[in-house]
Amino acid sequence: MLPLIQFMHKRGELNEAQSRFMCSKKPEEELYDLLNDSYELYNLADDQNYQNMLKECRLQLENWIIETGNLGEDPETPEEMEYWKKRMAERNEQWMHNKGLSVDVSPERHLEYWIKTMLK
Repeated sequence: MLPLIQFMHKRGELNEAQSRFMCSKKPEEELYDLLNDSYELYNLADDQNYQNMLKECRLQLENWIIETGNLGEDPETPEEMEYWKKRMAERNEQWMHNKGLSVDVSPERHLEYWIKTMLK
């Protein structure tokens, strides 16, 4: 799916809602009404009508972080960041190699691969 979205984004063929998924920066907080907005298109985090719900979600998250000892709030060291960046690049290179593609494959070629693979 991602190769198709990348291809369409490059060609300017995504609508406004679809283009949001290609943004390099996401909102700091997101809150969605999944019963009425299952595609998560309308972020309610800034809506005054949902501030109590947002506060409750923040509290639940804080409690979960404490209960689980989650370290997500602590930034990684530069060494950790470099390790994971290298590891991800190696895994991506292996994954692409297994598909017979180079790591710098164009969105068009990547899309061709997926179309060919899905139609087998």
